[in-house]
Amino acid sequence: MHVFCEEILKIHRLTPHATKQLITDIDYLCNVLDDLGLHASESMKNIEELLKATGEEYGDVAEHMPQRLCHAIGGMRNIEL
Repeated sequence: MHVFCEEILKIHRLTPHATKQLITDIDYLCNVLDDLGLHASESMKNIEELLKATGEEYGDVAEHMPQRLCHAIGGMRNIEL
């Protein structure tokens, strides 16, 4: 899970379509983990929440997240904090 989160954070730019695909991929992984009785890491949950936030909601959602994640995801999505 940690390696996957770190690889996500290496992405430079995400188009709206790529953002939707990444959300779908994360949802799928989380569902598989849940079926195995495991839970997604806090970082993965935070990344997913930041990806799902609209541009207008992003600042409010990011307030309660680690700054490293907020800046990385915001940069990928071209969202200013």
